[in-house]
Amino acid sequence: MPAQIHYVESVTGRRPQVLAELASARIRVQPLDDPAAVPADATIVLVGVDDLAAALPGIRRLADGSGDRQVLVLWESQDPSLLIEAVRAGARDVIVTASAVGECAARALERQAAQPAVRRPRGRVVVVYSLKGGIGKSTVSANLAIALHRASGLPTTAVDLSLPCGNLDMYLDVQPTRSIGELLAAGADIEPAMVRQALADHPSGLRVLAGPRAHSAESLTRHSCQPVLSALGEGGGLVVVDLGAFIEYAHASVLEAADLVVVPIMPIISSLGTLSQAREVLAGFGVSEDRVMPILNHAGPESATLTPDAVARLMGAAPAHTLPWGGAEVIASLNEGLPVVLHRPQSPLALAIDGLARDCLTRLGVSPAEARPASKPAMFDWLRGLFLPRGVAHVHP
Repeated sequence: MPAQIHYVESVTGRRPQVLAELASARIRVQPLDDPAAVPADATIVLVGVDDLAAALPGIRRLADGSGDRQVLVLWESQDPSLLIEAVRAGARDVIVTASAVGECAARALERQAAQPAVRRPRGRVVVVYSLKGGIGKSTVSANLAIALHRASGLPTTAVDLSLPCGNLDMYLDVQPTRSIGELLAAGADIEPAMVRQALADHPSGLRVLAGPRAHSAESLTRHSCQPVLSALGEGGGLVVVDLGAFIEYAHASVLEAADLVVVPIMPIISSLGTLSQAREVLAGFGVSEDRVMPILNHAGPESATLTPDAVARLMGAAPAHTLPWGGAEVIASLNEGLPVVLHRPQSPLALAIDGLARDCLTRLGVSPAEARPASKPAMFDWLRGLFLPRGVAHVHP
C-alpha cells in the first residue's frame, strides 16, 4: 500500500524524533531527502524547516497546482511573524513542536478521508473591509449578506470578524451560542458540525456567526479561518465576512480566501484618503485589484460630503456603486434587528444595496443555474420577523 505521508526534513538530527512520533500515531510515512523527490500524486507532504523565510518558495512549489494536496510545515519557533507568509505560500498547517507532528498528521489524514468522491460546488467569500471605523462597514455587511441570499437563493452566512469586538449579532438581533473566536480556540481543525452548531438563524434565512469575544480573541492570532470558511461554503454557499482594520492571523487567512473585497468609503477626505492604503494592504495579502470593489457609502448627512467630481478625482474613477444616506431608517432598522433591506425594502438605500448584491453575484461568477431567487419576498420576511421573539439587545418603540 502506498505511503500516506511524504516527509522531507532539513533540520539535522530531527528526523528520528519525527518518525517516532508518526510511528506512535500509526501513520505510514515515506521519508525523502529532497523536496524535488515528492511525487506528483502525493496528497500529504510534511516539510521540516529551520529557516521558514528561506523555505517559503519551496512550500509554494509543493502547494501550487497540486489540487487537494495538504502541505504541513514543521517549524519549531515561537516567532509568529512568518506564520501568515507560510499560509500565503500554501501551508495547510504550521506545526511548532515536533511532539505534535503525529496529531497534526492524523488530522490531515482524517481531512483527506472525509473529502467527498464528487467535488461539490465551491463556496464564495465576500469580505467587507475598511481601514477606518465608523464608515458603516457592519451595516453594509449585514444588508449585503441578506441581499445576496435573497437574490441568489444560495445558503448565505454573515461572519463577524471585526475587532476589537463585533456586533453583527446585536444588529441582527440573534443570539448565537458560540463565537468564531471560540470555534478557532478549539484547534486548527474544526469539524463542520461544530461550525453549524455555532450559527444562529435570522428571519431572512441568513445564518450568523458571532464575532470574537474578549476571552477568545487570542485564538485569532494563532489559527486560520479557512476550515470555518470551507465548512460554511459547502455546497456552493456564500459567506460574507465583516472584517475589521486590525489584521491578525485569522483575518489574513480570510483575505487569502476572498473572492471579492468590498471597500466602503465615505465621501469625506479622511475616509477617501485611506483607499490607496487599503489597496496596498490588500495587495500585500495577495488580493488582486480585480477582486477589490470600492463603493461610496453615505454614512452621514449629505451636507458633510464632497462633490461627486471631487470624489471621482480622489478615488481615481467614479464609484461603481453609491449607497445613499439612510438617516432614521438605519437607526430604526438597528432597533428592530432587521437590516434596511428588510425593514424598508423600497427605500433608496435598500434598492442601492440590492443593485450592489446583483453586481457582486456577477463578479463572483454565480451561474444562472445557481442563482435561484429566494421564494419568500422581503415583505414576508419582515412580517415574520415582527412576530418572532426578540433579543434583549434592542429597544422597540
